[in-house]
Amino acid sequence: MKRLFTFLFFCSFSFALYAQSNTAEYVYFILQQRCASCHGASNPAANLNLVGSGATQSAQMADVYNKLVGKSPANAFATGKGYQLVKKGHFYESFLFRKINNGFQPNLVLDAMEGDPHSDPMLHTITDVEKEAIRQWMLFNAPPSGKVVDIPMLQKYYSGDSVPSFSTPPPAPDPSKGFQIHMGPFFLPEGGEDEFYWKYPTGLPAALEVNKLEVLFGLYSHHMILYELDKNLSSQVNTGIRDDNAHYISKLVTANQYPDTTTLPQGSAFFWGAGTVLDVNSHYINYSSDKIAKCEAYINIYTQPQGIAKQEMKSEITANTSIWIPNDGITRKFETALYDPGNTGETFLWAITSHTHQWGTDFNIYKRTAFGDKDDLIFDAEYAGGDPNDFFLGFDYRHPPLRYFDEFLPIKTNEGLIYQASFNNTGPRAVGFGNTSDDEMMVIAFFYLDDTTGVSTTTTAIEQPYPDVRTAFAPNPVDQDAILWIEDLPLNRVRFQLFDQMGRQARSSSYELIPFQANRIRFERNDLASGIYYYHLEDDMGRLIHSGKVFMR
Repeated sequence: MKRLFTFLFFCSFSFALYAQSNTAEYVYFILQQRCASCHGASNPAANLNLVGSGATQSAQMADVYNKLVGKSPANAFATGKGYQLVKKGHFYESFLFRKINNGFQPNLVLDAMEGDPHSDPMLHTITDVEKEAIRQWMLFNAPPSGKVVDIPMLQKYYSGDSVPSFSTPPPAPDPSKGFQIHMGPFFLPEGGEDEFYWKYPTGLPAALEVNKLEVLFGLYSHHMILYELDKNLSSQVNTGIRDDNAHYISKLVTANQYPDTTTLPQGSAFFWGAGTVLDVNSHYINYSSDKIAKCEAYINIYTQPQGIAKQEMKSEITANTSIWIPNDGITRKFETALYDPGNTGETFLWAITSHTHQWGTDFNIYKRTAFGDKDDLIFDAEYAGGDPNDFFLGFDYRHPPLRYFDEFLPIKTNEGLIYQASFNNTGPRAVGFGNTSDDEMMVIAFFYLDDTTGVSTTTTAIEQPYPDVRTAFAPNPVDQDAILWIEDLPLNRVRFQLFDQMGRQARSSSYELIPFQANRIRFERNDLASGIYYYHLEDDMGRLIHSGKVFMR
């Protein structure tokens, strides 16, 4: 008993020291203090000795590491699921974390066949900070040495100085209709910024089609981009959360700068083969001056059997990386052409968007002529929906519009596009193209088809009673008050509803539209928190008139 007491005292005393230098050691000491009473050397539960054998502490730690990382659990059900005691980069599939979770990650539920849920408060005393430290170690590839976890930051977060991305995890699709990917979490200090990548093998046993993507992330997210890695080369990319982008073997699936659902046109889909490997890119900036941010993203993938779609939806992302913007307050404009001179074919544009950082002031995209000149303006980021014929909203680099084309826009491949961005740098230094928010970017992303046969831009078979109505908030984002503009509405009364990202109703009001002002509703923000909201307009019969997004700054 004296030896055990001395050992536990030593472990507790050593926590702070090892937390700052070697995360694997910190995890080892957590296991000693919280788990060794059952998983000790004499008769360990599940035949798993978490004390380790060896003449020195380092040897014992190495022994425990080798028994955990990449090893199958004794539980036959868990082994059949492909779980490992510690699976690098994947805590959902790490049996050790599953056993200690006990509601910590609410949507990770232990199956009855996985045995004891470790819920006895007298025997299983591991804290939330300790659970998070173990999870972070796993997510960052469970290295045998080196620091990958900032324990004081986790302690501050779990003491209440926190900005979570979600109050509860968003629901996943029905397993018969798709699956959910959860990237993260990772944590940022006050004012911190990080961009990470995370390889996700889908494990698809056969080819299938993806017809809808729902992307959800927190208020402080700068973007989330989903890539598909070359399956034959994906082994070159490390597991776990990492810094390198692996763009040399990846192609774009979708890019989101705010939470959104992308429902592909009927008859089209992304085609994913068996064993498709994805790469999730999450970029967060902690705008809080006194709280720790928990950063994560959820992607709901909706699927259908192979052979239903007639055409494959394709996507591309491209950039002008040669921009250079001195900090002299002078507006500078850059143009880049995108075309394939040797290709006489045609592509059909479905959607397009742009991306800059803080010094961006405008972004336009044009069709290009055969002579290399600008032709029709097809995208203007200052207008609602990116449509230069829609409402003028002003340029907001944080929330650029995504323009959809009701009828696919034909683009001759050897003519292509010209994209043009304007910048005005009033900051402390000159900037060029770079990944952080203090650098700049000039990027476009777009979705297209090679053929539209069998494809319709109609995404629902439900009758739309008001197909011609258009709406837009101005300004958007909203600081205090705004106007909701409504066009082509043959009614004088509407019901306005506002929902937050979790689907909770934030506002519900009925409006009598004054005849000579029938195209606008005055909106007062009042106490609404910053973030993204979704609005619905309904008629007296409860039928949807129109819906859209509005951002509270």
